[in-house]
Amino acid sequence: MIEIHPVLLIYQIVVFLIFVYLMYRFVYNPVIRMIDERRRKVEMEVEDAEKKIKDAETLKGQYEKKISEIHKEIEQMKKDAEFKANEIRNKIISDAQEEANRIIEYTKRRTE
Repeated sequence: MIEIHPVLLIYQIVVFLIFVYLMYRFVYNPVIRMIDERRRKVEMEVEDAEKKIKDAETLKGQYEKKISEIHKEIEQMKKDAEFKANEIRNKIISDAQEEANRIIEYTKRRTE
């Protein structure tokens, strides 16, 4: 039969409790602190990433607005250029008709 010595049992319990205390003090707490620190770091990185995504979306919206404005300006410039070209064309035609009329008048006067 197994004999249990009370002194040895108490000694083993004390040694086990000391072991548990040392593990708690030097292993468990540092590991928990390290895990908490890592969790805080990950949370900060996630917040930073979310902020960067929000900033990127804001910039995207601003750039899309600028692109839209530029397209409108280009369309207006095209319309202005077309209008100016029509004015120049009409002026050239008008000048050519006036010159043709002058030549016709000059020719009529010379032939009379």
